[in-house]
Amino acid sequence: MKKIFLILVILIFGGCQTTTSVSLIPQLNQKTSYNDGQEAIKSILPNSVVILSSAFTEVENGNRIDVIVNVNNTSNSTFLLDTSSIEISTPSLGNLKVFSYDELVAEQKQKAKTAAILTAFAGAMDTMAASYSGYQTTTGTFSANTYGAYNTNTYGNYTSTTYNSAAANQAINEATNRTTANLQNIERTSSASLKSLKNSILKKTTMEPGMWYGGVARFDAPELKKDENRFYTLRIKLGDDVHQFE
Repeated sequence: MKKIFLILVILIFGGCQTTTSVSLIPQLNQKTSYNDGQEAIKSILPNSVVILSSAFTEVENGNRIDVIVNVNNTSNSTFLLDTSSIEISTPSLGNLKVFSYDELVAEQKQKAKTAAILTAFAGAMDTMAASYSGYQTTTGTFSANTYGAYNTNTYGNYTSTTYNSAAANQAINEATNRTTANLQNIERTSSASLKSLKNSILKKTTMEPGMWYGGVARFDAPELKKDENRFYTLRIKLGDDVHQFE
């Protein structure tokens, strides 16, 4: 008989406009445990065990939510574990987006690419401005007397422009160094983010009998209104076995 393993865990989000709390509510067939103050829900079924916890007890309102999923295959057959095995829904919004590892990696790379393009453009403008810094303009007034058949007085304003190539080159080098440093910072930040995703986000894995595996599942959580609470149902489908909580 085809089976679907469903964990019904209700996440409550409520509170103020800027941050919101995340709570897990155990069901009748689930147990609550704590590790270093972090709450975890343990669900035991004939063919598998799942331990679920929230990555943070408070998050910025409207930010994505991370939950930590650990799975143990207690059956004699293999099954596939992936973010596609996970569903998040809420009565008011229906199903919400659960992001795969590949989607999050592509998103981070696109963010870094966009930031690099904008930084390079700003750097070009900075370099152009620096090239003009070598120009020095001097203004003043003058007057002169001419004697002859007629005596005349001449006076007025003058403007003189000179170009200091050394000053311009120094300014250009400084602008180039700033742009290079900003691009390097974007690359370092992106590399750190990609490394964090690789080390934490749940990836597609074939679960062999007796195997434990886990990771972070990240999903959309639209912003709450003031004093609003929202209940989410998390479903995890594992293998061919079906356990269902309505």
